[in-house]
Amino acid sequence: MTMDCTSQTDVLIVDDDKLNQLVLTQTLQHSYRTHTVSSGEAALDWLKQHRCNIILLDIQMPGLDGYQVIKELKEHPIHKTTPVIFISANTNLEDEIKGLELGAVDYIMKPFRPPIVLARVKNQLLLKQKTDLLERLAAIDGLTELPNRRYFDENIDKEFRRCVRARHELSVLMMDVDYFKLYNDHYGHQKGDDCLKQIADQLQQYCRRGGDFVARYGGEEFVMVLPGASIKQAQKTAKKILDGIRELALEHCQSDVSDVISLSIGIASLNGSGAKDQGQLVEAADKALYQAKALGRNQYFSAT
Repeated sequence: MTMDCTSQTDVLIVDDDKLNQLVLTQTLQHSYRTHTVSSGEAALDWLKQHRCNIILLDIQMPGLDGYQVIKELKEHPIHKTTPVIFISANTNLEDEIKGLELGAVDYIMKPFRPPIVLARVKNQLLLKQKTDLLERLAAIDGLTELPNRRYFDENIDKEFRRCVRARHELSVLMMDVDYFKLYNDHYGHQKGDDCLKQIADQLQQYCRRGGDFVARYGGEEFVMVLPGASIKQAQKTAKKILDGIRELALEHCQSDVSDVISLSIGIASLNGSGAKDQGQLVEAADKALYQAKALGRNQYFSAT
């Protein structure tokens, strides 16, 4: 796999010295999109509205110094993983150690040499890309290529807190393939794997808004998260899912509820379940799934 660290890559230069800004910009602008600010406060303001791939940060500046800025960044949910390279005239070993302990990925002494700056920026961007790729792979289910349980656990927490803060709706659909063990026993595990892949592909079609996602929860269970969706909207989605899975027409002669593969679905909504945290919301959806099964499967049931 070839990694391109140049296209669409943004570098934020934070330095109160205009000459340093100019030299750094000229060094990097042929390979990256550069943005410059002259203070720590200006850097934090800029980052409220924008994202960047790497930050070159001076330490000694009027107002907020570089150490204070990186402390703020490490507390930010979006920018805490953005690589920061300190550029400083301080040559003390203690200053370099302090910068690295605060989370900087590199430390370049002034006066700097442009080729060294360019090489170190490139190396850190490549390292960040590789790290991000490994994290993405660790969050993907190997069979269905859907997000896995780990991804779900991390992101349902974020979505729950975001929707509570913004007073938005949030719905969760817990789904289970009906009589899947009997399907595996009769048709074999290879057929079972193919079945799960087709279901996963079908489920992805119902994630149509930016924050929607579906994950493999485990075994034959799937979970769908619909930020901004009310209980009624989630019910409409559940009905479409039931119809769509039925239209796949995957034969299941061992099922007691259908001659083709079917799902049972439990639905819970943030404003309808009384959930105080994401765990209670997921539990409400799981209990609703149990009710859907108890009522005969191949249907959805909503927690109230």
